[in-house]
Amino acid sequence: MDRIEDLIGRIKILCERYEAEEGELIRNIVKGIELEEKLDKVEELLREIEGELKNREE
Repeated sequence: MDRIEDLIGRIKILCERYEAEEGELIRNIVKGIELEEKLDKVEELLREIEGELKNREE
């Protein structure tokens, strides 16, 4: 629970500093997390494709 309270406090500080609404900031954070997850999947797929291409070359 301390971690959640810490995150909420940090979000409020960022909102005050950048004069943003909490909801807007949270949405942007979530979008960033979702983007990172998608990039991880793309990297994984690229590694798989590269592995398959190497196997075909051998």
